Amino acid sequence: MVDFIPLEDMQTVSCSRLSAGLAAYRAATGMSLPEDWRILEYLKAAARRGAVQALAAVTSREAVGVAAWYPEHGVGVLDLLYVLPEVSPEVAHALLRYAMDDLRRRGRGDSIYAELPPVQTVVDAALTAEGFVGVQRWLMQIDLVGRGEWPVIRLPCGYTLSAWRDERVEQAAQVIYRANIGTLDALIIPELSTPDSTLCIVRQSLQGRYGAFDRAASGIVEADGQVVAASLATRRRGGQGFTAEICVLPEYRRQGLARALMHQAHAVFAADGLTEALLGVTVGNPALLLYESLGYSMIGSVWSYIWPRPQSWPDTG
Repeated sequence: MVDFIPLEDMQTVSCSRLSAGLAAYRAATGMSLPEDWRILEYLKAAARRGAVQALAAVTSREAVGVAAWYPEHGVGVLDLLYVLPEVSPEVAHALLRYAMDDLRRRGRGDSIYAELPPVQTVVDAALTAEGFVGVQRWLMQIDLVGRGEWPVIRLPCGYTLSAWRDERVEQAAQVIYRANIGTLDALIIPELSTPDSTLCIVRQSLQGRYGAFDRAASGIVEADGQVVAASLATRRRGGQGFTAEICVLPEYRRQGLARALMHQAHAVFAADGLTEALLGVTVGNPALLLYESLGYSMIGSVWSYIWPRPQSWPDTG
């Protein structure tokens, strides 16, 4: 028999096998982080603060599955859904239903977003049964050691490239929003759906949401007094550089602006002794060609899911 218990109430339940299974699973997908082995402890603490809702599936006083979710930016976010390999598929589906029902009660069940490691078959079946659609996003990495200097790329006349300036944050957010209109990223990433939510996530990036914000590695390109391209770069734990965003307005593309921003970030990272740089890209994004030409290669992936299926979702057959 399986019971479903709020994670923060499980003082007498063993979580050791679930923690080990979750850490091993994330490691096998290439998405592991040093703190993964303590992820359930972090979730318990966050649940006690009310920052997240977390539910465990328990049998014989042992946790065998977990789901975590929270409301944000007007949508529901499914942060985690995992069950041990030998557990019935119905357990994963039940955990998902609990999360969806709770988000509905909180007024955030009209749209639900999830970003998960390459999903287990039982988790994928549960998401599909509830009508979620998803797209794969690749985590890419470049080794900065031994590549020499990253020269400043000369831009066309009338364009200027500079390091990040806080007084341009609203213009940069507009670039990021407009550059994503009509893309898959705009469908699956809630923060890109409106100008205001895009500005909010940019401000959160400056405050360290994706790692310590690096103003020297981040940049903006201006033409005729307006920002036409922007990038957000951070430093992650372990000393890795990370490009969180790099966007160019559609009418200013194919002029080397994105490449110039990437060279600037790499030059700053390398000068500061960082040995690796990372970024994420949605499968099918034309920017993948740029990243590969710079020397990036795939090291892992995540799946981004949205519910319900948007009317504009591409027919994948």
